[in-house]
Amino acid sequence: MKKIFLSLLILSSISVSAQLRLPQPSSAASVSQTIGTTDLSIKYSRPNVKGREIFGKLLPFDKIWRTGANAATQITLSNDASIEGAKLPVGTYSIFSIPASGDWTLIFNKDITASEQSYSQEKDALRVTVKPQSIAKVESFIIDFSDITDSTANLNISWADKKISAKVAVETSKLIESSISKVSVDNANALRTAADYLQGKGKLDQALKLANASIGLTETFRNLWTKPRF
Repeated sequence: MKKIFLSLLILSSISVSAQLRLPQPSSAASVSQTIGTTDLSIKYSRPNVKGREIFGKLLPFDKIWRTGANAATQITLSNDASIEGAKLPVGTYSIFSIPASGDWTLIFNKDITASEQSYSQEKDALRVTVKPQSIAKVESFIIDFSDITDSTANLNISWADKKISAKVAVETSKLIESSISKVSVDNANALRTAADYLQGKGKLDQALKLANASIGLTETFRNLWTKPRF
C-alpha cells in the first residue's frame, strides 16, 4: 500500500512539474514586418542590462554572440532579400554577431539552433559589416524595423548603449511583375488592380494593356475609371 501511495505521489509531482511555467530571466519576443510583398519575422529573447557593463565586458569584443539570449535568435524571410547589399536567400536563419570596439560583424547562419558553443562559420549564409551607434541606455535588448518603404527597411538591434542597423532590401517590383504575369486572364478585377500598380510605377504601356484586358472581360466603374488616367 505504501509503495502504491509513493508511486502516486511521484506521478503527481511529475504532473505538477510538467504543468508549471515559470518566467524566464530573458523573456521571449517576436517582431514581424512586411516590406512590399515580402514578410520578415524574428523570434528572440530579451536579456536585461541589470546594472552590468555589457559590451567589452559581459560580452567581450571580437567574440561570437548569439545576439539575444536563451535559444538562437531566428529570422525568416518569405522571399530573397539583400542585407547591406549582399543577397540572403529565402529561408530561416539564426542571427549571430561579433561586437567590436570598431565595426561589428552581423551574421546569418544556416544552423537555426546554434549556440555560441556549437556555432560554425562554415554554415554562414551571409556576413556583413555594420557600424555601431552610441545611444541612450536601452535596458531590455530589442530588435525592430524602421524607415519602411515598399522595398526597403532598416533592421535595428539595440541594447545597453549600442545600436546596429542593417539595410534590408527586396526586389518588390520584380516580384509583383512576376505575379502580374501569372494573373488569370479571366479575372477582371485582378487585371485592373495590376494596371493600377503599373500605372503608379510609370509603366504606362503595360498598364494600358491590362486595363483594356480588364474592360474587355467586364466593364465596371472601377476599370473604366482606371483607363483614362493613363
